[in-house]
Amino acid sequence: MTTASTRADRLPMVGEARRQDRWWLLPLSILMILPLILCSMAFLQEQHFWIMTLGLTMVYLTFGIWLMLCLYRNSDKTGPLGSLLAKVGFYSYSIYLWHMPVKDWGLKALEHYLKHPLPFGWVLLIYLGGSLFLGIAMGKLIEWPFLRLRDRYFPSRSLSAAK
Repeated sequence: MTTASTRADRLPMVGEARRQDRWWLLPLSILMILPLILCSMAFLQEQHFWIMTLGLTMVYLTFGIWLMLCLYRNSDKTGPLGSLLAKVGFYSYSIYLWHMPVKDWGLKALEHYLKHPLPFGWVLLIYLGGSLFLGIAMGKLIEWPFLRLRDRYFPSRSLSAAK
């Protein structure tokens, strides 16, 4: 018969063994998303059957694996991927606000300037990069200065109640 203390002593070993068995998830996730990126940059369009079915499924599974790898790390350090995700998360609302203008106005203006449509892979890279860049820039230039003004002129009541 085992007691609670002996069972608790074995739990960290089980957790460590599980962490060590996850080494294959990162290469698998890269292999899952690599064909989608390469094919879309080469010849596939956004509405292609392969991208709309198996391709998007691979994107969901890949990002799910990456999220699992970030959440179940062995150390308390976030690492470069965790730091990047934290920065994107910090500005996520501003990125959300600016992603449609990048798609609707920025990409159309670029295609009009170049006088031909861009391949889907380039559209995807410009759309993601432009959304991240513009969202973070507008967050720093507009959102955060106004939030500081709001906090200066309309301080939170909960902060004064806690003091």
